[in-house]
Amino acid sequence: MLLALGAEGCQNGYPIAPTLCDEWCDQTQQISCETYDPAGCVASCEKTGISSPACASFVQQTLNCLHDHPNETYDCGNPSTALSMCTVFENETIACASTQSRGTE
Repeated sequence: MLLALGAEGCQNGYPIAPTLCDEWCDQTQQISCETYDPAGCVASCEKTGISSPACASFVQQTLNCLHDHPNETYDCGNPSTALSMCTVFENETIACASTQSRGTE
């Protein structure tokens, strides 16, 4: 019975609610050409400033785009193809984050 009570608060087997960086990494993996490393992605997200309040609207645009276009992908093997619309939002988010991380170094 004690085990049942302890597991009741878990979401998909994870004991805490996902952070903004958890959501960012989970959603942006579909338009990334890098090997997916959830822990590394979250650490990078937190370090680079993506989760800063100043970038919240850019992050939300990216997440909304990826949510609305779940089959959206980037062709890593053919870089001459046009960027996906969600990648454009992702790039805006990264540009915002770079201005935030410069202020914390």
